[in-house]
Amino acid sequence: MNTTGYPGFDLWVEKLMLRYGVSEVKIIKAPPHAGGALNTNTELLEFILFAKTGGWKSVAIVASPFHQLHSLVNAITVAIREYPEFRLYSLAGTVLPWGERVRHSQRMLVDTRAGLIHKEMDRIRRYTEQGDLPPAEAILAYMDERDVQNQ
Repeated sequence: MNTTGYPGFDLWVEKLMLRYGVSEVKIIKAPPHAGGALNTNTELLEFILFAKTGGWKSVAIVASPFHQLHSLVNAITVAIREYPEFRLYSLAGTVLPWGERVRHSQRMLVDTRAGLIHKEMDRIRRYTEQGDLPPAEAILAYMDERDVQNQ
């Protein structure tokens, strides 16, 4: 495992195929990180541009429950700017013990999962104040438009 906590593509392919029965032809490998800062925003920017190039129409953002809101808001922020017709949905990852101490944010933060929720909310608030994330109304407007297109 590298410093990001990501165990690698090959391990995920194995898990998806053996544990979940996903066909290998359904698993797409995204290009490696282009370099520079590695964070939720840069990861989502690269992913959404990859999806746009591939002509994808929609995707579910899967993240640990404590990181779910931050991931979705960040993804929507990038989509509004880069690929507004892309439909993003939220799907919580596996629920693990809230009181367990874990590493997060390129393994820099150590806290319980419950404690990390507070840190994620603080980040959302701070990034919104800085203008890096739009206000909640813009995120909700995107989701309303997405849902209207889906009907």
